[in-house]
Amino acid sequence: MQRGGCRFDPGWLHELVRREIVKGEAVPQLWDSYEEFRNSVGPVLIDHGGPLRLAQSETLCEQQAKISRALAELKDALTKLSDLGFTEDPPQEHREHLDEAFSICLDLAYAGEDLLMYHRRLALSQAAYEFCHQKDIVVRENWDRYSVTKRIFKEIARLVESVDQLVQGYRDIVDSHGKYLRIESDLPDTVEADFRLARDLLSVDLDEVGLLIAGRDLS
Repeated sequence: MQRGGCRFDPGWLHELVRREIVKGEAVPQLWDSYEEFRNSVGPVLIDHGGPLRLAQSETLCEQQAKISRALAELKDALTKLSDLGFTEDPPQEHREHLDEAFSICLDLAYAGEDLLMYHRRLALSQAAYEFCHQKDIVVRENWDRYSVTKRIFKEIARLVESVDQLVQGYRDIVDSHGKYLRIESDLPDTVEADFRLARDLLSVDLDEVGLLIAGRDLS
């Protein structure tokens, strides 16, 4: 690759960026085993090791796509509960919507467990603590017991709140990983922006374009 009359060897840059991506806190972080995931998260819907084994065979790009999908599914489920009045404070007590709400809460619990399966650091953070406990309301016997009284509406509201905390925890992790390379010297805003773009491209295996962008700023 030629830059400014000199040949630019991308090999060292590629390896440097890869190390930063692997060390990055915002990228997917799978569990070493299903037992570790089960003991820490206590899943009620991902109740076997198949999904984790499949995730371990995926590329980083595919894993990140699954995280994005889980976040979208969480948002969609929260919107549906909001439309039914279950996210209000205090929540509306519409018993005629409880069957529909149960189905939505199942989607909410599964998407949350899926997100935590792909992000160990998030699962072990305080942001996930309430969700890991509150999702148990979707266990049928728990739901039926709570539904006998008005407690069910409070439990749904607590699940919604725990999901809000979970999503915010993920956003905080992403925000904390704002720098591309840990270089002590100051960089122009345009160069830093290009480095961040190059990082994102390399993280989804668009190596050639990412290296071109990074190399341009190093020429």
